Amino acid sequence: MGSYAPSGAEIDLPALAADLHGLPCFAAPPGTTTPIVPAQAGPREPAATRPEGRKAPVRKAGPSPTLLWKARTLSRQARQPLMCQDTLLIRDGYWLLAFDAPSGRPLWRQQTAFDAVPVLGAGTVFVADQKQRILPLDLRGGRKRQTLTVRMCDGAGVVDRGTLFAATPHEQLLAVDIASRVVLWKQPVSGVPVGAPRIQADAMFLQTSPTAGADAGAMAEHCLWSFGTDGRMRWVFTAKEQMLGYRIVDGHGVYVVAQLRPGTSQLTALDTDGSVRWQYDIDGDLAGPPTSARGMLYLTTTAGEVMGWEADTGRQLWHRRVGRSAVTTAQVFDDIVYLALWQPRSFAALDACTGDLVWQRRNMAGSFTSQPFTAGGVVFASHRAGALHGWDMRSRKEVWQADLSWEESVHGQPLVVDGKLYVTSSSGEVSAWALASRPGTSGGARDA
Repeated sequence: MGSYAPSGAEIDLPALAADLHGLPCFAAPPGTTTPIVPAQAGPREPAATRPEGRKAPVRKAGPSPTLLWKARTLSRQARQPLMCQDTLLIRDGYWLLAFDAPSGRPLWRQQTAFDAVPVLGAGTVFVADQKQRILPLDLRGGRKRQTLTVRMCDGAGVVDRGTLFAATPHEQLLAVDIASRVVLWKQPVSGVPVGAPRIQADAMFLQTSPTAGADAGAMAEHCLWSFGTDGRMRWVFTAKEQMLGYRIVDGHGVYVVAQLRPGTSQLTALDTDGSVRWQYDIDGDLAGPPTSARGMLYLTTTAGEVMGWEADTGRQLWHRRVGRSAVTTAQVFDDIVYLALWQPRSFAALDACTGDLVWQRRNMAGSFTSQPFTAGGVVFASHRAGALHGWDMRSRKEVWQADLSWEESVHGQPLVVDGKLYVTSSSGEVSAWALASRPGTSGGARDA
């Protein structure tokens, strides 16, 4: 170790952690992203395979699932795909895998310094190198381009109209013109970013949490920041000694969920100027983020309860216990709330305005682990027994079943684009499926 940094050498913490990671004597500093373990040999090339005229089994008559292609990932923990310009990007540990979306042909694979979901836009993939500088990769070829001089917390960026907005390791939010590589503006923030910034119209939102070295005697502040895309700060919402769990932004405002204490959460609605419109305390732990649709707001608890509020007023319209436990949040489409339960193993549809039970399928083969999604007039959900089911939303009959499953807590949510499902599964594969649809219907939720 004495020869690692000769006299007068300068090193920084991320680079040092990257070089020392994997040694028995080394533990990564708190609050840092685990760096890459240098590979001794590259992984096998994931090969795309086409089905030989076969289709997945179907339980009942109706539109059948058509497998377009499938390919191997490097592990069973590969994240769900992202898409940009007919290119699928998959984060698989410290590797990025790229596939041609129409054919499934592998395009490239690249080892990276960190393991966050990449930032995509303008024909480019943006990741952080070992020194947390912004490293652009060519989208179709994976070639490394010239590193930018500014830094980014890996994955904490978003591209909008030719501009990269990124949160830095030095408590800043900045904007870079991608074509000229010129930094347009920088603004200070406090804390470390929680996820990537989000853009809604001309507003940008960034959530931060206290730094690992924050004064233990001070009140820990979790913040939600709002900026204009021109860099002007609009407001900041601060939750003292409360963990900000989820936030959503829609045309009605901003909704933030904070954990007051174990088993109790608080839902806060903010106006466009950051002022509190209303608040509501909720008994129970949440299964996922709020869902909004048609002026309503919906929450799902881990105890299998679903609640509906008027988004503008905060008036709770209904509260219904559907089952004993749920691990994912409900989905709303065409005035119906769809909920896939852990226990009992069932799938339920509720009236979005009243909470009344519309229909339910009981005694499924496994507990549901993924949020429902819709496409082509069919609602889909996957359970632990290894099957993806689809029910016609009009007839309520099961019309789709495929041997396909994933753990949303591990893999994330799959991608639906133009009536096609792109999904990484627990079996270590990525596949593309044509989602059969009723005449006159179009795709639904979870589009790219």
